[in-house]
Amino acid sequence: MFAPTEPMQPPAADASVPPPPLDAAVPLSPAEMWEGISCSENSPKLLASSPSLTRSVDYFALYVTYAAQIGGAGHDGYVRLSDEMGDACSTSADPATCETALAGLLAPTAACKDTGMCSPFAVTTIGDEVRRINDSAELLELLGAIDSPAKAAIAAFWEGLAIACPRAGLRGTEVMRADGAWVVRSEWESCGPQSRDTLRLDDEGNVIDSTHESIGHSGCVVGRRPEGLQAAVPLRMPTALGAYFANTAHLEAASVFAFERLARELSELGAPDALVEAALSSARDEIRHGALVGALARRFGGEPSEARVAEPPPRGRYAIALENAVEGCVRETYGALVAHHQAALASDPAVAATMGGIAEDETRHAELAWQVAAWLEPQLSAAEQHELARAQREAVARLSREVAREELSAADAARIGWPSASVATALVARLGALAVG
Repeated sequence: MFAPTEPMQPPAADASVPPPPLDAAVPLSPAEMWEGISCSENSPKLLASSPSLTRSVDYFALYVTYAAQIGGAGHDGYVRLSDEMGDACSTSADPATCETALAGLLAPTAACKDTGMCSPFAVTTIGDEVRRINDSAELLELLGAIDSPAKAAIAAFWEGLAIACPRAGLRGTEVMRADGAWVVRSEWESCGPQSRDTLRLDDEGNVIDSTHESIGHSGCVVGRRPEGLQAAVPLRMPTALGAYFANTAHLEAASVFAFERLARELSELGAPDALVEAALSSARDEIRHGALVGALARRFGGEPSEARVAEPPPRGRYAIALENAVEGCVRETYGALVAHHQAALASDPAVAATMGGIAEDETRHAELAWQVAAWLEPQLSAAEQHELARAQREAVARLSREVAREELSAADAARIGWPSASVATALVARLGALAVG
């Protein structure tokens, strides 16, 4: 599990220029001027300018569904990804029938329920006609010529660009008109790696080219991160909670690699069978966690990316013990504390139920870290044990700095039971007393 963290600042030339709102469909200057997307409560406002469409509609909005059984009671099975344009069924001769048809289109499909792969879509109403738009060609036909920043951002989103809201140190999504093309870029964070992704689109909404840049690393708090973990591939993360759960699902998947490797290494070192089996069991837990948290991500409009881990070279006892001390005894133990906090305090019943099961598993994973330490660390030299203790103290101090900044809104934090900065700092202090004595 991970916590929002202290972000790196972008270059000073950008940091002092707040992104202007993306509320008006006006031509951009040929000079290099970015127009930033505006957000309301961490949700992007893509339709506030009422962009011109190829046909008149009463209503237009972007949605994603999720498997309804994941959400439990009190949830509708869909999330609106941005603001709305117009009023649904406003000119219908039979508004009740129109609204029933609209509700039917917002229900998750059989494929979404069965596989959890729930793609975004658009919905329009025109009189009594209610339509769901699923593919790029049909959406681009409705948008017509890409003649505004809003349309460019919608087209880029449909091509997989993460539409991000500005946050401390990151500029979110911005649009610029340059050299006869629309340029849409997003600065976003995937729990640690911070990236800038850019798409260039022609006036028909076709992708000309794309780039991906790494712009920093925040040292995000997670459980057991494997050595060689590569940055997440940017996918749709249009809301703060969608991004949170997508990032979490990505890291749960990455932990599978960490535990499988730990099991192999413990076996090679002649560790007790119980430790090896516990590591393998933890890997199986993380597979299940990735599926559960991925479902939550899709429910909030996010889409997890595949975890990619480069195979590192073989390592000795000290390197294994060092990773276990930092990633297991410190970060994984903290992750278990946070999971219990979320299970107890999340106002969203689906989140509380999911985190309740995960918290129990994460507690066992933390216990495994301390059991590995008790078996492995006595085999190290006195100098290595001294260095290991120092590294663990530094990990606790770094963790304390990372959790000291509020990154989620109060409403989002309450919904998922996320601890405030003061509570998180107190949790780390308790962990520090345990870890370093």
